[in-house]
Amino acid sequence: MPVWVRNVSQAALRPGGRLGVLAPDETQLSHTTLTLTANQAYLNRFYLVDPLAVVSIAFVITTAAGSNDSCDVGIYDSAGNRLASAGATAGKLNTGSNVVSSVALSVNLPGNSVYFAALSCGAVGSTAAILLGSNNGSTAYSSLWGATDTNMIAGYKSAAHPLPSTVTSKGTQQFPPLLAVRGT
Repeated sequence: MPVWVRNVSQAALRPGGRLGVLAPDETQLSHTTLTLTANQAYLNRFYLVDPLAVVSIAFVITTAAGSNDSCDVGIYDSAGNRLASAGATAGKLNTGSNVVSSVALSVNLPGNSVYFAALSCGAVGSTAAILLGSNNGSTAYSSLWGATDTNMIAGYKSAAHPLPSTVTSKGTQQFPPLLAVRGT
């Protein structure tokens, strides 16, 4: 199911007053955790009806990394072209357990478009961070709207840290991290 925001004033009226979107839309799915894999990117599809000025991407750390591992966050268009990336950023995966961590990102996204929110993990020092994710029940869930990169709900790409300029041929992801694309 796509996730959308009508516009900022209507977004403020959504339950909880959220400004932004969840990727993937996990409201009908159960929660799980995901142990990050070194040098792997996770990409979650979302749809915007109206424009959104993105200011950050946030995620929940259920267990902090044992080292100061770096991560990168970004936004890709439906064709897999990177629109924005924070670059390798240290100090976001080892901030504590059961906390929300946020990485600043600035990009204006037009509405009526499909995007992918992305998070990648760099080299893992001692133990990898574990993030809150959604349990899709099967990797087949990621292909419900089609197996092409454009239609995939959640995927991953190996050897992808920091986030590359393009991402194609994603693998399906059963337990994607829950990412909040925050905007104003």
